[in-house]
Amino acid sequence: MQTGILGTRVVGALLGTQAGRDVEVMNSFEVVVSNDDGQLRLDHAYFVTRRDQFRQVFPTFDFLGWYSVGQAPMPEDTALHKQFFEYNESPLFLQLDPSAPSSSSSDPPGAKDLPVAIYESVVEIVADKPEPVFVNTPYEIVTGEAERVAVEGVSKPEAGNEGGAHGNLLVTLSTQRNALSMLQSRVSLIVQYLQACLEGKARKDNETLRMIASLVGSLPGGTDIGGAEESAKEGGELKEEFLTEYNDVLLTTYLSALTKQLLSANELLDKQLLFVASSGSGGRGGSFEGERSGGRAGRRNVRAFG
Repeated sequence: MQTGILGTRVVGALLGTQAGRDVEVMNSFEVVVSNDDGQLRLDHAYFVTRRDQFRQVFPTFDFLGWYSVGQAPMPEDTALHKQFFEYNESPLFLQLDPSAPSSSSSDPPGAKDLPVAIYESVVEIVADKPEPVFVNTPYEIVTGEAERVAVEGVSKPEAGNEGGAHGNLLVTLSTQRNALSMLQSRVSLIVQYLQACLEGKARKDNETLRMIASLVGSLPGGTDIGGAEESAKEGGELKEEFLTEYNDVLLTTYLSALTKQLLSANELLDKQLLFVASSGSGGRGGSFEGERSGGRAGRRNVRAFG
């Protein structure tokens, strides 16, 4: 934070990782800047202390650049930018314009949601002296899972004094309404982008188009006629395989039930023969037992194993 005749100004450092030309800004911290006769002076001792503290928690993060507020880079920004060369030979400069109007749904495709500009510094000869010149560089904003959960928690409305089921219902409906509104805005953005590509107003990005095609293809009914016929063919094969497996399961169940019934019948017949043998008398009983014994001998060869 810097205060003085130049007014109040926020200044901080950017931390993250860099692999070649790919830079990921992950975190930031404030820095102390003083105003000495209209010149911004960086408090190097405070900067180094804060940087080392962050390195203890995030050992993979490096100093990537610094940030401030404003509508465009000013000469004092260039002077302050030079003071960061000691810690990074090519630091980034992120500038946030707090006076810029927020984007709306009527903005053209590709419009940024945040009034943020990121600059790289290139060395040019100005008045026979090498001077850093800010060059605007493209960027993209990516949200992590933790950030999405935090934003979702903040966006949920409070139940207020209307407790009970009524309050919970209001919370649920409000959350669903917000989710549907966000989905509608995202779908509208995709439609606007595709329309702009068809009209030649936007550059076609093959990777983005493939992602859109994959998204549409994953939706039910989101294919053309040829795709529908192919899906119907695949659906018919799947149905046939399902019916085959279903019939196999039914047959297995039927055989298991039949085997169980045969075993029960065998046990019942054995008990009946034992009862007749113990209560029978005379040749009749012996003849009956002999006949049953013969029958039992033939019957025991008939077994079903599931």
